[in-house]
Amino acid sequence: MTGAAPPGAANAHHVLLISMDALRADALGCLGAPGDPTPALDALAGDAALFSNATSPATWTLPAHMSMLSGLEPPVHGCVHSLRQYPPETLPFPLAFELCEEAGYRPSAITGGGFMDAGFGFGRGAGSYQIITAPDQGPAAVLEQMSAAARTFTFYHSFQVHDYVRVVSDPTARELVQRRYRDHRGFFPTDRNFIGLIRDLGETPPAQRPTLHARDTAYLNALYRTAVVAADHALAGLVARLRSRGLWSSTTLILCSDHGESLGEVHDGVRSWSHGGRPYREQIQIPLLIKPADHCREQIVEGRYPAQTSLVDLLPTILDLVGNPRDRRRFDGLSLVDLCQGRLSAFETRQAFFHSCELASRVVAPHLHASAMAWRDGAKVVYDPDSATVLEYYFGTDEPPETHNRLRELSREELARITAALTEYEAHVSARAHRPPAREHDQGAVLARLSELGYVE
Repeated sequence: MTGAAPPGAANAHHVLLISMDALRADALGCLGAPGDPTPALDALAGDAALFSNATSPATWTLPAHMSMLSGLEPPVHGCVHSLRQYPPETLPFPLAFELCEEAGYRPSAITGGGFMDAGFGFGRGAGSYQIITAPDQGPAAVLEQMSAAARTFTFYHSFQVHDYVRVVSDPTARELVQRRYRDHRGFFPTDRNFIGLIRDLGETPPAQRPTLHARDTAYLNALYRTAVVAADHALAGLVARLRSRGLWSSTTLILCSDHGESLGEVHDGVRSWSHGGRPYREQIQIPLLIKPADHCREQIVEGRYPAQTSLVDLLPTILDLVGNPRDRRRFDGLSLVDLCQGRLSAFETRQAFFHSCELASRVVAPHLHASAMAWRDGAKVVYDPDSATVLEYYFGTDEPPETHNRLRELSREELARITAALTEYEAHVSARAHRPPAREHDQGAVLARLSELGYVE
């Protein structure tokens, strides 16, 4: 590892990976959101490589972030169960922290806890691992870590967007809702548990699920947009502080999300809520951009890249940027440096898969258990990974996307080709699968944080 040389030293390079938990791609102005909801993110995208078709391989926090930091797909890294922790010292594969340290970078992490607690495997290789739940306190910790050495790798994760329903837990906010909807007796009385409501909407089988009034749905969407605006404002403040500290020109900033969020979209006749369910578009499409340090601009070229990219591409990309010549064949991802350099063939031929992850017999409601495969001409196949049975099929040209299940319109020959592709993929990942040692998590602080975030009662 490099010594604690001044951050402004000639060889300084800071890789800052920011994960805004549950941020949908279409919430950004530069990716289609109406109005001007994200001026800071849009300005950053204008000076960066923007990957406009980026996806997550998983629909919830733990497996998606493990893919982000390991370069492996969820069925390969195996950290996919919400009732299990994965002791960091026993993970059978390296994470970004230790691989960056090999290249002479000082690694650290600042996260919001919950499934991002160090005990879920994420503590492996991080010299400093801080849990900070207040969004306004995270940037100061990031700056402290980035100022500690000439070369740093800092992972910063925030639940600010994910926590959009928490605002209504404040009594003043509940009173505001009552005044706004005085004549409505839906799901917004003062005694309603909004976090519990979102969990119920996401996990309850459709036939037993409460039906929201249109105004309730609109209000939840407004809450989400408000949280996105707040996160964008926080990003603007962090960027301003990096500039004032003289760190901006030597910082490669990678900004992404781990997954999106369903806000009442209809798929196959059923409304979808929250995340962690079937991998529909709004849950797997994520923002991804890289603002390179000045000396990395020949590797990461500013522009908009529409090729299919994934969170599993981040670790190979980071290794290229920090100069770690690890064998890239050990990763499922591709280096985005190659994409920026016009080496497109691997991206054009890749097959993308997405997962809800948990077993149908455990934890997650069975109706949410599924994987998906991107198919030809922008189509998507939703299937049961345990049996490779196709459940849903969506045309890539439908608007709104992924609304009408077209499975019955498939020919027998096309269905056979799809089933063969699914069977081949499942055999491929099964042969490479890690089975990391796991233990039940019973730490009071972790469970309390998971409850705050709406994951457990």
